[in-house]
Amino acid sequence: MINLDSFYSENPISSWKVVLGEDMHYHYGVPGENPFEQAVLDVMEFIPPNSKVLDCGCGWGGPGRVLQKHGHSVTGVTNSKQQAEYIQDFPVIYGDLHNFIPEETYDAAIFIESYFHLTNPVQVFDNLVPHVKNIVILDIVSDKITDITDFGIRLKPKEYMMGSLRKAGYVVKKHHSRLDFYSPTLKYWRENIDKLPPEEIYGHIGILKDLCSGKLGISLPTAKQIIMHAQRR
Repeated sequence: MINLDSFYSENPISSWKVVLGEDMHYHYGVPGENPFEQAVLDVMEFIPPNSKVLDCGCGWGGPGRVLQKHGHSVTGVTNSKQQAEYIQDFPVIYGDLHNFIPEETYDAAIFIESYFHLTNPVQVFDNLVPHVKNIVILDIVSDKITDITDFGIRLKPKEYMMGSLRKAGYVVKKHHSRLDFYSPTLKYWRENIDKLPPEEIYGHIGILKDLCSGKLGISLPTAKQIIMHAQRR
């Protein structure tokens, strides 16, 4: 697997702001007027009002800022030093989720397109279960385990995701799939990447351009985006 800290830290923030927009949402949106914010609102459906939320794999803080706007307090966890230093809106813990044990209790933990980076999700959930009541995951699943090595991603069936939650002591309460979550986002990212000068299209952003251009050989139409909510037993 790739070094995710280096992967998420190699391109300058100024380039990412062109690619992702000023709100810095690095996750798939959904069709609509505010596609990236709507994805977070869909996750928020399963979070009690005015909750303490642990954003596991918080990225550049886009989802956390939406949660704050709707009355939640947020703590982020990321294994990218650059992301941790960039976020000023809420506390961020820099570290690997596999080794992270919360020092506080939380009403909910969210995983917005970070579950697919976990090499041992049961270990992560085992560490969370004494401290976190609700787990909400928005991520991509596939019919079989599929490695996307360029991004350090392993796609898994939804049954695998459900099983990892159960083994750690969570009960899956609800899950549902989305359909066309990828095409509008890939188009948006590609148009923004094309605004960058060629010398800024390298590393992570260069691989993202290849993904948006269909050059990685990844058949995203065979994958589905799923939202899953689980509660501690």
